[in-house]
Amino acid sequence: MTTTTKTLLLLALAGLGSGLALNSGLVDATNASDLFVFLPLGAVFFGLFLLSKLLEKETAAFDREREAALAAADAAAVRTPALRAAGQEAAAVEERELLYR
Repeated sequence: MTTTTKTLLLLALAGLGSGLALNSGLVDATNASDLFVFLPLGAVFFGLFLLSKLLEKETAAFDREREAALAAADAAAVRTPALRAAGQEAAAVEERELLYR
């Protein structure tokens, strides 16, 4: 698990635990009705944890795929700089020919 998923799990467990304690009556919170937001907040963080856990492998695979594509592009750019310059010169000659027709 990454740091993000661990943090989301910690927040979810804290929110759900405190929310269940408040809603079950273990803690008297009659004057502090704002504390009842902990249970829904814990549920939201638990949903975010599940989403990040599901997508964790996908993002790792995507990162590996992008790194491989960038490495291949860099390798191709290093191998063919002369061909690019020749291609640009040829394009410039063709453009000049089109201009003077």
